[in-house]
Amino acid sequence: MSALQAQLLDVLRGTLRDEGLPDEGVTVDTHLFDEAGVDSLLLISFLLMVEAELQRPIDFESLDFRDLTTIRSLASAVEEAPDATAHSPA
Repeated sequence: MSALQAQLLDVLRGTLRDEGLPDEGVTVDTHLFDEAGVDSLLLISFLLMVEAELQRPIDFESLDFRDLTTIRSLASAVEEAPDATAHSPA
């Protein structure tokens, strides 16, 4: 497990606990929707927490949310996504 995956997993577990959902047994390969109980609104909340945790804006427009089904896929997408500040006007 990479450092980014571990960091995202910690954020996910905290998000699940905050929502009263079980977080035990959640791994980097747990399907966020089918196994962890994440819905689209919780995913957005989680992604905003990820952005805050990483302390950098994420260009959410560049992400295909249908592919963000596990922490492993999210970590890969975040690593590949351009920094949102690159699109900000100077």
